[in-house]
Amino acid sequence: MTDSARSSDMLAHATSAFGAAALNWNRGVMGSQTNPMLQPMTQAHDTDDFLRNPLGRWVRSEHMVGWCQSPSLCGATLFGCPDADSVLQILRVFDAFKHPEMASQIGLVIDARQLHVNMDAFEALATWLNTNRNKLKSRIRIQAGIVGTGVTALVLTGILPLLGGIHPFLVFNEPGPAFDLVAPGLGRALADQVSNLVCEARQVDPVLGTLHQLMERTGGSSSIAEAARKLHVSKRTLQRKLTEAGDSFRELQQRYRVRKALELLRTTSLKVASVADRVGVSERGLNKMVHVAEGVSPAEYRRRKQAGG
Repeated sequence: MTDSARSSDMLAHATSAFGAAALNWNRGVMGSQTNPMLQPMTQAHDTDDFLRNPLGRWVRSEHMVGWCQSPSLCGATLFGCPDADSVLQILRVFDAFKHPEMASQIGLVIDARQLHVNMDAFEALATWLNTNRNKLKSRIRIQAGIVGTGVTALVLTGILPLLGGIHPFLVFNEPGPAFDLVAPGLGRALADQVSNLVCEARQVDPVLGTLHQLMERTGGSSSIAEAARKLHVSKRTLQRKLTEAGDSFRELQQRYRVRKALELLRTTSLKVASVADRVGVSERGLNKMVHVAEGVSPAEYRRRKQAGG
């Protein structure tokens, strides 16, 4: 069985065991209205400060923004490629559950669309979950996970059911339904609030933060007109924001196309022409793109990766 087939089996197992839902939800992140029931969160100085008083606060670390909107509503957005030690530092934020003012049952949202895990980090996460699963099961009412595409998404989707005897969870491709599940009536407002916190923590313009999420999801196949429409801004505004950030739509699109193409070459058996079609370029264009990025043809790149290179 190939790695791709094993990953598909793992995802199917997760889906059947826990009813994982991969839903598409188009929401306008910009221009959301303040919800009178949703209080603003203030930033903690560091994780220790956050754990002393997590309610109504958020904290950032190198690979995470953790937040606690209320005694029964918490979450974290994860990003980058943390090593095993960094994973353990990230997991410390869940010690907030021990705070005496926290509810006995907690709704949890974990956004891992921008996370990339290596084997050491995965093993650290699996060990921590296995050690703490009984505590988590007794405290977590429901967990909504948000994942992207590719191997990391499949790994994160499959880790909880593979451990067995864990708390209920559902998996989504978009933040909207995940937040709606955990915080009915507040989902959109909370999703916007958390998105803005993450952009603030990472010093990213909220429009550009959402653009990166869109490009990650589509593999760079969206045009600037499509992106501007989905972000509810004009093409001129989007181009200006990219220029101010020292970037351009064409370069951004190319980076995500390369990333998606390499992922498809590594993890699927799609023909090279099909991979090119998936990322919105010609087969000749794909050959040039992969050669610039990796110094080899798409076929050679796939052969090396499948051989463990």
